[in-house]
Amino acid sequence: MNKILLLISMIAFIPMSYGAIPADAVWEMRSTTGDNTNGACVDKSVVAGTTDYSQQAAAQLSLTDLATTGAAVTTLTSATGGFTSQMVGNCLRINSGTNATVGYYMITAYTDTNTVTLDRAPDDAVGGVASGAGKVGGATASIDSQTTSTLADALIGGNIIYIKNEAGWSENITIGVGYIAWVGYNSTRTDAPTGSDRPVLDLNSGAGDAIVTTAGGQFLQNLIIREAGGDCLGHGASYIGTGFHLINTRLSTCGAAGVSSNNYRRAWVGLYYSEIDGCTTSATNMYQGNNEGKVFSIGSDIHGNAGGLRGGAITAYFNNIYDNTADGIWTSGHGHILFANTIDGNTGVGVDGISATGGGTVNIISNNIMSNNGGYGLRFSSAISYEPLESLIDYNDYYLNASGTVDNGTPNTHSLTLNPTFTDADNGDFSIGTNLKAKGFSDFPAGTSTGYLDLGAVQREESGGATEHSYTFS
Repeated sequence: MNKILLLISMIAFIPMSYGAIPADAVWEMRSTTGDNTNGACVDKSVVAGTTDYSQQAAAQLSLTDLATTGAAVTTLTSATGGFTSQMVGNCLRINSGTNATVGYYMITAYTDTNTVTLDRAPDDAVGGVASGAGKVGGATASIDSQTTSTLADALIGGNIIYIKNEAGWSENITIGVGYIAWVGYNSTRTDAPTGSDRPVLDLNSGAGDAIVTTAGGQFLQNLIIREAGGDCLGHGASYIGTGFHLINTRLSTCGAAGVSSNNYRRAWVGLYYSEIDGCTTSATNMYQGNNEGKVFSIGSDIHGNAGGLRGGAITAYFNNIYDNTADGIWTSGHGHILFANTIDGNTGVGVDGISATGGGTVNIISNNIMSNNGGYGLRFSSAISYEPLESLIDYNDYYLNASGTVDNGTPNTHSLTLNPTFTDADNGDFSIGTNLKAKGFSDFPAGTSTGYLDLGAVQREESGGATEHSYTFS
């Protein structure tokens, strides 16, 4: 949860959203034990003094005689009753009824066992509700597959969807509101699962993109998304800054890209300790024509795709990018920071470790290992000089790339061509041998500190050091 708050704080401006369900609402989805007719959400700012009935599989209360006395009336009654004061802040989903508008409502006040107040009138503006059927509490079973008025339709910017790890579920999802957090969990909402303990959205090679955003940003954490016939994640609008942040999330074996802008402009993706593998086009395929597709990637594994990170401008730190069948990193813009990545074994004639079209200004390409690629380690499509405008292109290792070290440029003073002697590259272990230890650039100004990074993504502690930490992708 702290990671979500940190990333949200990175957004300079978050537009305020006003609607029926408040921004503080949290939702619960359980693909096997939940039900699409359940209430499924709660206002976390209210429920602290009551009870959260969304965190259970079954509804807390189910009624078939919900009623209001006329149009635009927010007071809801039931002759059967069963309402309690503990239900304030919980959602009630009305699923049918005469003059009823199907959808999610929040209980804002309790009168007695037969009467509560809703956040808005549930009638269709023609007359009062009669014979309404609805449920309070209980998890939903999907996000965009309710028969009428889906959970996706009800979302407000700032909402969180908690997804429990049950049997994988399958649906194509379109989200039309930004700044939504999707958080997978195994047993408790704070357990931060990895590997197969993460919930799985599995399209089973069905048509279309798995998730498409048409507004703002989506924060996806602790999830696996796989086997979409199209992209794992796609964009559906231009000029509104649509994008995805992925945290500890895997995109796998999709029929197009892991993440694509779908040729829309000003789209972006951020990868944080995530993985994209086995996709039939690039891992990221962001809009190229106006250099507006942004890719940010930190500590991620990009492998086995028909292309690695592809975008108009790319910032990449400490990534392993390997065994792709097109360039490890391909970029068409300028202003890149490509630092401490391992880019190895991207195969095929002319497949480069890093390929930059044009000779535009580049900020930093440093501390990278570019090895065993089918083309150059680093290729510029037109001549580039290493003058101050190009900043730092140095402290890289170029080993055994089929076409050579650098095309349309000359490796700078501290460049190397040493075998990195990876521990077990065939199985994804890119920790390096002693010949590349502490060869990276990391001087500090005015002697404030000393030290050097290893080249490449994997910074391994030596024997006798502190306890080593590692992250396992699976």
